[in-house]
Amino acid sequence: MDELLEMFHMDTEIHADAIKHAWDKHFTKAECRLFFQPEFWDSATQKILNKEFHLAPMYECYLDKKTDKRMTYKQAKARNFENVRKYYKSRKVDSVIINAIYQVFYRKFSYLIHPLCCSYKKDESTRKVVNRVARDFSEMMFYRGFKEDIVKFFDSVALPVIDATTEFFDSLCPSAFRYLLDELFHDDRIIISEEALKDPDFVKNNKYEMFYDNELKKEVPMIRKFCSLKQGCAMAAFYADIVLRDVDEFMSTQPVTYYRYSDDCIIVGKGTSASKAKYRMSQMLKEKGLRFNPDKTEKISENTWVTFLGFKIKKDQITISGDTLKNVTHKIKEETVCRSKQLRRALTENELRRAIDNIQYWLFVGTRDTEAGMGAYLYGAINDMHDLGLIDTYAKDCIRAAATNKCDIYGLVPIRKEHGIMAGGNDKKGVFHPGRNVGMNKLKTEGLPERLGWYSLIHMYKKFHSGTDVYKAEVLRMRNGECFEGEKND
Repeated sequence: MDELLEMFHMDTEIHADAIKHAWDKHFTKAECRLFFQPEFWDSATQKILNKEFHLAPMYECYLDKKTDKRMTYKQAKARNFENVRKYYKSRKVDSVIINAIYQVFYRKFSYLIHPLCCSYKKDESTRKVVNRVARDFSEMMFYRGFKEDIVKFFDSVALPVIDATTEFFDSLCPSAFRYLLDELFHDDRIIISEEALKDPDFVKNNKYEMFYDNELKKEVPMIRKFCSLKQGCAMAAFYADIVLRDVDEFMSTQPVTYYRYSDDCIIVGKGTSASKAKYRMSQMLKEKGLRFNPDKTEKISENTWVTFLGFKIKKDQITISGDTLKNVTHKIKEETVCRSKQLRRALTENELRRAIDNIQYWLFVGTRDTEAGMGAYLYGAINDMHDLGLIDTYAKDCIRAAATNKCDIYGLVPIRKEHGIMAGGNDKKGVFHPGRNVGMNKLKTEGLPERLGWYSLIHMYKKFHSGTDVYKAEVLRMRNGECFEGEKND
């Protein structure tokens, strides 16, 4: 038994990570319980050693790029697949096995990931990357550059490049996993939604066949197409870091500040150095079947905001990006104003307490998919108190609007000025205004949000930066309703 297979078989931490993956993917308790059994790992190891374990075709799935919500084929087709991300999902047992293999490879080969490649690293969070970028920007003067996006990165890496990467791993540490990796990336069978068969355009342009799915216990339609790295698969993330290792190494030798997070790249320097480095990088990408997307190029200077990893950065300033702002305001509005409009009446105090509880749970506690909550994600990077204060004011104005059922209030919009957010809205004539109900709502419900349990986002920000234990204690107090009114706003 080789070293990598031994880790797969015996390392209980890898097994625990695979079980957590299953739980995060909403496997049932009974299904998760199977992976606790040593016999499962004994059997899987023996099958891999004898080359008897084979991967089933993956399912083609769809996500809304802006909200990360799952979509059906019909919903994606209605958008003409714009702002839709395709990803591929394995059957459940395959998913756990591939995740365990990813854990093995990450432990053994993570040193191969270039320091300037920041994606999918376990010891480097998004906020650390964003803070590093902002720090580098703040140390430069009169910089110019680009933020670039690689077109359909996960779908476009050429098969010879993937095979060369697999061969590279095998040359460093030969393993029984080699045949499985070849099978994973060479298999062109993709299970599609039955909704696709009702689409005349799809049927006209694709040949499909029926495949018996052991997991669903029925025949499902299947097509054949090369899917490159197969985004959504755990190994795809690791390969995405490694296949451009030579590009990352080359860019590190150029007189520019360079960062890459999967398919997003920042290239900044003085004078024309960024333009020259970008051109050389584009030539190297072309050899791998990749190219930059000219429609998503953002020019960077010391006077402009650049969007990166869900944040906007300008020199040492960091604020929330437009898409993330939209998600946050949507959650706030959904629980308050939208609820009031749906019921066609003002919400009662008990209903408002539940609404506030739902918003703060999402912000500070999280869900099964986001354990730390959106607040912790934002607080780790944002340093623009003006913008954070606007979000807090907007939340309280939404609570007041729901309390009075007077819901004509402003929105929050991203801007490219001194700060990254501005409050306001457009009327039918295009005139900017704050909403006619805001002032009157505030007079009628002065102090209501705090009395019903709303915690100032600025207050929670300060607690977050006072230390993890302090922040967690404050979240616990908030959940228990133990904080006095005077402490909620600073």
